[in-house]
Amino acid sequence: KKFEKRTSRGCIRYVSDGPILYVQWKDKRCVTVLSTAHRGDESVMVNCKSKDAEGQFVLLEITQPKCISDYNSCMGGVDTFDQVIETYRSLRLTAKSWKSFFFDLIDVAAVNSFRHFNIWKEAHPGQLQRSAYRQHSDFQCKLIRQLTGIAYDEPLPKRRYTIPASVQDAPQAANMHTVKYDPEKKNCKLCYDLDRKQLKYVTYCKVCRVFLHVGARDCFDRYHVLKFP
Repeated sequence: KKFEKRTSRGCIRYVSDGPILYVQWKDKRCVTVLSTAHRGDESVMVNCKSKDAEGQFVLLEITQPKCISDYNSCMGGVDTFDQVIETYRSLRLTAKSWKSFFFDLIDVAAVNSFRHFNIWKEAHPGQLQRSAYRQHSDFQCKLIRQLTGIAYDEPLPKRRYTIPASVQDAPQAANMHTVKYDPEKKNCKLCYDLDRKQLKYVTYCKVCRVFLHVGARDCFDRYHVLKFP
């Protein structure tokens, strides 16, 4: 972090241990690369855009390590694969490491199946009854419908908030919903349902028995407005 803050654009530092070269280069941010095919003193001059004091873009000529220049000119399948995954990534913020690994495997399998589908389509032209699924998004929607058993012309279900069986009169019960305190923090129900964010808090609803934020986030009121429209 000190190197990134105290250096200007184009600065390079490196260290080597046998055949392994460790390089850091300051662009807009600090870029770190490991290589076994380059030397630390190899560099090239490249042009980049930067804003001047008046806010106008100007071309600057800065030094760039040879290993980063070779990477930019030769990068291929791995970077393209990551870009496709990032567009429709199913992963959500979670504190459990196995969930991240699990959802990442699902994304990898979905992109691989889309790629194999395109290869098969090119090898067997005219065998598909319709020219659908040209885009990755179309293929993802079709895959989701097949896995969940939802027909292609059937609308996708919307999120629902269920009312507890003990609550007979929703408007009257809403007036009885009060905030209670529990020192044992648990995830906010609304934050997790809407954004899959695991944000723990100490307040909960006495009737619904779910933990909700109060104050700036105001998840308590928002949750009950959605639950009792």
